[in-house]
Order: sequence, then structure tokens, then C-alpha cells
Amino acid sequence: MKVDVPVAALLCFAAGVATGSVHAADELPRYNAVYEVYDRGRAVGDAEFSVTLLDAGLSIYEFRSVSRVRGLYRLFVPRPVEELSVFVLEDRQIRPLTYSLHDGTRRERNSFNIEFDWERSRAAIAAGESRLEPRLLPGALDRGSLHVALMLLGDDFSAGQVTLLDMDGPEIHELRADGEETLESPLGPVLTRKLIQQRLGSSRRTLIWLAPDLRNLPVRIERQNDGETRAAFRLESVQWHEQRP
Repeated sequence: MKVDVPVAALLCFAAGVATGSVHAADELPRYNAVYEVYDRGRAVGDAEFSVTLLDAGLSIYEFRSVSRVRGLYRLFVPRPVEELSVFVLEDRQIRPLTYSLHDGTRRERNSFNIEFDWERSRAAIAAGESRLEPRLLPGALDRGSLHVALMLLGDDFSAGQVTLLDMDGPEIHELRADGEETLESPLGPVLTRKLIQQRLGSSRRTLIWLAPDLRNLPVRIERQNDGETRAAFRLESVQWHEQRP
């Protein structure tokens, strides 16, 4: 049986607007959402995404995802895939502070950390023994804050670009709308807006179905390679939290 690392690969989905910066509402939706994880159509595990308010006075938030696989897949990914992004809502824009990804494998070859130093306009990326300090462009995001930014696009689904900081440095990702679609889900039929995210120069792409009636929470996410779906997340349940602590 051929097995990829479905969850770690799928966590790289993106959103943006034409200027590269993402504007947020006065408060972000706070929630815990559970997804079923699929590899080539086979259910292999589950994932929980959450947004938490850490400091109301400073508008500091945390996005966290924890994904686990089952059965034989645990031979390849024995530990949870954990992603953590801490960011501040500043002047109605998301400004990342720190990011980390642990890929769940024994050697953690795809694990890395990012520290954002906005005063120096530099980022510090640490991946194993590798160290990078790329220039930090305005509006740059990490994988986790991109997930939150996706929900904050609201009705603005025009094509755009965003700079994503990954383990190898800055990347440019494009986002474009692909119509509306009603999906069946454990929550019942859900009307969604379909988005396509793709890194410039890459044949891989991520498809995201956002549900306006669920505060633009992704109902389904698919990672495709050359048009073939390799991995997917399907929303199973969501719990919303009060906006004020």
C-alpha cells in the first residue's frame, strides 16, 4: 500500500487579496472544528482546528491544528501533526508573530519554526540545522494565519496573491474563485463558495469549499496533484465560542 503523509501536506492551503495583506473584522470567529481526514478516498484519521483569543487587550490570537492518523498509517506518522500560529490583529490586519509545524514523523524532516521580527522586517526560519532570515514583506503570512485569513475574506473572492513564509522561505500563492456548490455534510446540505489556491510555478493545488452560513469555515479541503485528489479534509462538527471572553 502506498502511503503519503496526507495531513502534513494538506495543511498548506492559502488565501489572500490583491494587495497581499488581509483585513480582518474587529473580532475573529473563535471555534473548535473536527474534520475527517482522507488519503485517496480512504478515511485515515481526524483533525481538530481551533482559533483562540489569547489576549483581548492586545488582540492576540492563536490558530492550532492537531491531526492524527489511524491503523497502518501510524507506521509513517506515529505522532500527531501539530501546527501552531500566534498572530495579532493590528489596524484590522493579521500580523503573524510565531509559527511552528511538527510533521508527526520520527525524523521530522518537514518540521520548522518561524519568528517574525516586524521591527527589522526580517523573519527567522529554523528547519533542522537550516537557518534562513528572509526579508519580511508587508502582508506576509504563515500557513496557520493563512487559514484564518481565508475565513476573513467574506464576500471578497476576487483573484489575488499573498506571500506565504514556508520552511524554504517566501512563496507567492494565488487564489481564485471557482463558483458555488452545495455539499452534503454531517451538518446537512451546505451552500459553499469554492476557491482554488496554487503556488506560482507549481502543478499542485488546493481546493477549498467555504460555507458563508458557517462564518466561511471550510467544509471541505482537497489537495490535488496533476488533477488527482491525494488528500482531503471533510468537516464533521463545529463548536463556536462566545466572542467576548
